[in-house]
Amino acid sequence: MIGTPVGARCPTCAQVKRFSILLKPAELARAIGYGIGVGAIGTVILTFIPFLGLIGYAVLGFVVGEAVSVGANRKRVRELAPIAVACLFVGFEVGIVGLLGVRGVPFSIELVLTPIRALFGGSLLQGPLIGLLIGALLAWMRTR
Repeated sequence: MIGTPVGARCPTCAQVKRFSILLKPAELARAIGYGIGVGAIGTVILTFIPFLGLIGYAVLGFVVGEAVSVGANRKRVRELAPIAVACLFVGFEVGIVGLLGVRGVPFSIELVLTPIRALFGGSLLQGPLIGLLIGALLAWMRTR
């Protein structure tokens, strides 16, 4: 039996090409770009709406998972789940660094380390780590 997009079939009836269910490099690049972009924009928006807190980051994780799925042309492959989680955290980093860069903070190693310190209760976002972990779970489930 061969697994096909519509279910298991015998080898003579399947007639499915293995490459139709694999990710192409363009789809992978588009999925990563969409995921990081949505994560960065969502992080910037959430810094201006601080009362959303935990729920805001959970929703951001779901939206990042959806963006990665759309970028991969809605293919359900196992490689997309860790990519969605990574895009959420990288997007958080890019969003905070970009926001601080726009505010005039000079680029340095301190600027890059600020979001990492903020994860654990820094003064910037009041500790969004739990919200991002819930968001990571939702991003993982959205792409599986």
